[in-house]
Amino acid sequence: MATPTTATRLTGLALRLVRDKLLTADDAEGLQEAAAAEKKSFVSHAVDSKKVDSATIAQIASEEFGVPLLDIRAFDIEAAPTGLVKEKILRRHHVLPIYKHGTRLYVATSDPTNVVALDEIKFATGIVTEPILVEDDKLGEAIDKFLEANDTTFSDLDSDDGLDRSEERRVGKECRSRWS
Repeated sequence: MATPTTATRLTGLALRLVRDKLLTADDAEGLQEAAAAEKKSFVSHAVDSKKVDSATIAQIASEEFGVPLLDIRAFDIEAAPTGLVKEKILRRHHVLPIYKHGTRLYVATSDPTNVVALDEIKFATGIVTEPILVEDDKLGEAIDKFLEANDTTFSDLDSDDGLDRSEERRVGKECRSRWS
């Protein structure tokens, strides 16, 4: 059972998971410490460690923080707004913008307490952000799918944009012959 000292160190979702008897106080504290040491969210660390499954933690987080819960698998990732948030931010904070309506950007997250992510997106886009809670493991899949569908890094190089490239090829050949 939890000692008063351990229970008082737990906060937010970790404390709720202990109260709901899904984790022991020692497990919750260990997860919090390990997540902080790895610079990872508590939710992601708890799911990765298999101490609590993704669906359970999402449901409890939704109840605890009053954030709507979305099954991201039912969402059309191709309809998500593109070009607003850099890949680096999406991967670092494990978030995905899923819908823009007027001056609001709805962002899928598995950790509604990650206000740093929402603030960074708000700063980068100039748009007010609202969290939408999704299961951690499903979010990772959705981010990968979104980035894969919107990867233009190399596909743009081969695209036919209707421009005459003969001058570029001629200059390229000249440069190569000078340095050969």
